Amino acid sequence: MHDGVLFVHSFKDVVQALTRHPAISVAVHLSPAKDVQPSVKKSLAILDNLLFVPTSDAHMVALNIRTGAVYGTRGCGLTAIPSSAVPSLPNEM
Repeated sequence: MHDGVLFVHSFKDVVQALTRHPAISVAVHLSPAKDVQPSVKKSLAILDNLLFVPTSDAHMVALNIRTGAVYGTRGCGLTAIPSSAVPSLPNEM
């Protein structure tokens, strides 16, 4: 919550800015690499007028809090695992 706006980071790398006025709400769809499976993330950070959001492909995206525009992005030094490389679990589990 920041200045009356609730920021929600949901599955598939979507960030929503919710206010009590539905007409003002904004959703930003971040686009990770196509071969990366979406993952659940539990963190957001605010510094000045920027909202920092982790993505499923191990990047950190800085969004302008007021407009939702991407200010910048940077890889976090980790290599994302392509979904094709993740083994499937046996059906007996």
